[in-house]
Amino acid sequence: MITFHSIFTLLSLLVFLGIVALVYSRGQKKNMEDASRIPLLDEPPATEAKQTDGSKPSQGL
Repeated sequence: MITFHSIFTLLSLLVFLGIVALVYSRGQKKNMEDASRIPLLDEPPATEAKQTDGSKPSQGL
């Protein structure tokens, strides 16, 4: 049982280090900068979305 836990821990560490290496690699810099700006993008509120059926929005009753 201890061997299974050790292997799982080592595998998890390797996956984590692989993700860190991928994120911090030079080729990913532009992608990560673009992704960091996503929360700052303006989005129209859901209430102003276009309605395709021409009906009035419900009042939530």
